[in-house]
Amino acid sequence: MNGPMVERGRDTGVILIVDDHEDTRVMLRDFLVGFGFHVDTAADGAEALVLLRARPFDLVLTDLNMPRLSGLELIAAIRSEQLTPDVLMLSADGQVARAVEAMRLGALNYLIKPPDLEVLLAELRAVMQARRDRAAETHAGETTAVLGHHSRPPREAASEAQPARVDESLPTTIGRYEVLGKLGAGGMGTIYKCFDPSLRRTVAVKVVANEADPAGRDELLRRFACEAQAAGMLHHPNIVTVFDYSAAADAPVYLAMEYLAGTPLGTIIAAGRMPWQRSVGIAFQLADALEFAHRNQVIHRDVKPGNVLVLPGDIAKILDFGIAKLANSELTVPGTFVGSPRYLAPESFRGARIDYRADQFSLGSVLYEMLAGHPAFDFTNFYAGVHHILSDQPTSLEALGVDAPLLLHDVVARLHQKDPDRRYHNEMRLLEDLGELAELAGLSRELGVPRDTPDYLR
Repeated sequence: MNGPMVERGRDTGVILIVDDHEDTRVMLRDFLVGFGFHVDTAADGAEALVLLRARPFDLVLTDLNMPRLSGLELIAAIRSEQLTPDVLMLSADGQVARAVEAMRLGALNYLIKPPDLEVLLAELRAVMQARRDRAAETHAGETTAVLGHHSRPPREAASEAQPARVDESLPTTIGRYEVLGKLGAGGMGTIYKCFDPSLRRTVAVKVVANEADPAGRDELLRRFACEAQAAGMLHHPNIVTVFDYSAAADAPVYLAMEYLAGTPLGTIIAAGRMPWQRSVGIAFQLADALEFAHRNQVIHRDVKPGNVLVLPGDIAKILDFGIAKLANSELTVPGTFVGSPRYLAPESFRGARIDYRADQFSLGSVLYEMLAGHPAFDFTNFYAGVHHILSDQPTSLEALGVDAPLLLHDVVARLHQKDPDRRYHNEMRLLEDLGELAELAGLSRELGVPRDTPDYLR
């Protein structure tokens, strides 16, 4: 079986299924109850609204066309009455425009009927995880993330009830994609949640930032193209999938990627130390993805908790290949460094040419941080932080009281070797070590993409 290593437990959450076809209601109810969800059903929007007013639900899974009260009218009523459930929309093929309108009104996503049950289950788990994350927060901060950019909870209290309104400052379309909302912004551009009417799926579209300085814009465009090329050539379940890239003249330069709802690894770490078993599960997936990238001549160069998104089921996704190094390419000037300093390998600061083993050092810092609950190297002062990476060893995990198998301590220490020649020459050996730890933890240890050690490393 190909896929990430996970331990599946029972799902939780209260779901209301709204559909005027009884067979659909019964099929979905039985399927979801089998995974541990609590499920109620309603035959149309009016019946659903009665139930929603009577008791709380986590999520409403609703059809679009129904008698008495349609799916669109139900969503509008939920918003106007400030009820709390999230909403997923089900729609037949011929109703794409209305499904998009439902998402503009507040539905989180739209699935074609009859839905792919595995896709539906993944969507429900993502919604439930996001709700749990929001509930765990003690403030109204950002608790879910899409492609590493945080987004506010979908509903905020309003002084008076009013229908959802689309932000008129947003573009209506980007290329062929219909804009549903803004997800976030970063140094390279802005990310929008969009709908692809051709393939009928929700996507995240990153649009390159407007840079007044022509030289600065040229650099952004180079990095943007690099991200498109690097991520686009890597088809791996633990690497964000790129669907489309456009750099047409007189049009926005954009990158369309899979839409992901999850929690940044950094947010999880901030809540406290992670059990060694969970840390190994995530580290195995990251090492698997990085080895796959490296054998395809791509070095990420910015591996850090902020560039890892954890989806329901502890599925890890590596994001942001904007500063990746491709074979026979160079985006940096010799003697300079790129990436997040706290996670860089020593050779990055020495101005030396780096190879795939620099990503190993960064992975070691991420794994250390998961286990210790704090970064491996103190960067309160930049120059002192650089000195720590170049010359010092982080406090040992044993000294911090991390109770884990000796092999795990050895793996972290090897990844953190100052001399890249003392790290893993053959990264399949790293996967073997992490796989042995995964077996001790009772986790699956299969590769996302089956492969053998390259001949040149045998």
